[in-house]
Parts: sequence; C-alpha cells; structure tokens
Amino acid sequence: MNSNSSPTPGQPGRPGSGGQRKYPPVDETDLPIDIILDRLSVVSQTGSTWSARCPHHHDSNPSLSLTVTPREVVLLHCHRDCTPEEVLGAIDLNLRDLYPSPYALRHGKRRGTYTTGLYTPDAAPEPPIDYTRMTEFHQASLPGKGLAPLAKEWGLPLAAVKRLEIGTHCGKWVIPERNGGGGIVGIVFRKPDGSKRCLTGSHRGLIIPTDTMPVEGQPLYLAEGASDTAALVSVGATVVGRPAASLSEKAFWWLSHLICMRRFDDLVVLADRDQAGEAGAAALASKLKTNHPKWRVRLAKPLFIYKDARSQVVAGRWHAGLVEKEVMQ
Repeated sequence: MNSNSSPTPGQPGRPGSGGQRKYPPVDETDLPIDIILDRLSVVSQTGSTWSARCPHHHDSNPSLSLTVTPREVVLLHCHRDCTPEEVLGAIDLNLRDLYPSPYALRHGKRRGTYTTGLYTPDAAPEPPIDYTRMTEFHQASLPGKGLAPLAKEWGLPLAAVKRLEIGTHCGKWVIPERNGGGGIVGIVFRKPDGSKRCLTGSHRGLIIPTDTMPVEGQPLYLAEGASDTAALVSVGATVVGRPAASLSEKAFWWLSHLICMRRFDDLVVLADRDQAGEAGAAALASKLKTNHPKWRVRLAKPLFIYKDARSQVVAGRWHAGLVEKEVMQ
C-alpha cells in the first residue's frame, strides 16, 4: 500500500504485486476478521480464536493466530515472529485494516464461513466470550476489598494479593482471568475450603497482576495458579499466572500475545513439584521456545523440599534460587 492510497479502516487497499493475487470482493459491511480470513489459507477456529498459515513466510504448520476484541478490532500474532505489518502486507492490507469502519461496526455481522478455510458448519463451536458480563460481575465483587483472610491463608502480604484484583461474592473469592490484552474472559470462584468452580460462560485465561511490565534484568515468571502468582509478586518478581499446569490453545495464544505486546523476551516457566505440574510446565516451555526461537526460555521448579513457589516464598527462601534448566529449540 503506498502513501497515496490510504484506505479507511475496514476497507482494504488495492492489491499489490501488480494485482496478480485475487481476493474475494469486499462489502462495506464486512468486518476486519472476515476480510482478513478470506485472504488466508488453512483456517481453523476455536471459539473466538482462529489459526491459519502465515502468508509472509513458508508455513507448513499454521502459525498465525488471530482474535477479535469486543469492538471488532483484530489482534494477530505470528508465532514465527513475522510482524503484523509483514503479515498484512503479504495479503495486500495494512494496519488500518485491523480496525472496522464506523459503518461496518454499526451494520456488519460476522459471516462465520470463510472461502479459503477449513470451516465445518456442523462442528459445535465454543461459545463466544461475554466480556461485558464478566467485567460487570468482577466490578460488582468489589476487587481489592475484604482480602485479609485470603492473604492470611496464603501467608502473603495483603498488598501482593490485591494486585491480582480478586473480589468476593457470597463468601467466595472471585479471581478474574484475562486474555492477553487484559480483558476479563472468565471468573473463578474459590471457596474457603479451597474448592473451585467457574462462573457459567467463563473461559480459562491468564492471571495478570496490575502493572505487569518488563523490568530491565528481570525475567517474566510464568507461575501456576493465583497463590503462586501472588507469592512471586510479594518478592518483587515480574509474573503472570497460568490457570493450571497446562494451557489450552486459546490461552497459549493469549499468553504469546501478552509477551509480544509487552516486549518480554526472557521467560521462566515455573512448575509445581508434582507429575502434572512438571509435565505441563515442560510442555509449555517447549512450545514457547519452538514457536518463538528468539526468546530465552527456562524451565524451573522450587528447591526440592518445597512443593510450589509459594511454599518457598512463605519459608523465606526465595533468595536461595530455583532449580532451572535452559530450554533449547
């Protein structure tokens, strides 16, 4: 796209490369996700997340992930580190095409089928994320209030627990889980006896403390669960929590998006000392390194006498270090 041919948001520019590649016609009500997916190949969908072959590099195994915000803005990420500009340029679009035009936003509706994809209409899609409901429920739980009992149970400073923006509802703790952009995709209820369940319609996401940004010389720790996440916050570590030992494809995309957007490049995947915890952490570390070979990725677990990171922190032994190994591609 040259500087003299700037499209309005949601309206792709004229084809480049001498017009050799032909794409489906674009209607003024088409939303960005439909315009983009029509130009990609080997498209598959899981809920509100899509994967496809990246058009910018030779891609035998689909490595491009896409998702859509509540305002129909497309977020895309190539797991081989192609930039958004490169991906869009390869299909004769530019960054403005990630955003819907006011007309499309008002009158458009997602089609749900794609001319080049592998869409299967009889497959049962995952329900869409109700961001408004999740956010309103979280706000009503008064995040940050009444958390002293939980901080005492975990043996952690109240300030660290508050950074997870946990709320309360009918005697249960309300733990928000988020996508890579910070939007709330799910609510986890935790009872005083430690049992958990999710609010109906929730998707398992990331536990992102407030003000999580890169600090020079510090890695990003990827902890398992809310209590380990709060524990690392209490010792000044930069940390994002994962909801369980293993991540879904959608949660992995959200994590990759967060890491890229906030420009982390040194990661420590922290495992609990149990079979499921160690296996899940190892799989995640390997997947991160395979998809992002430029990142430094380490696999770590607490010292052998501690079952998880929180136990080591509460014992005052965080400074003693972790058992780590470098993950190679």
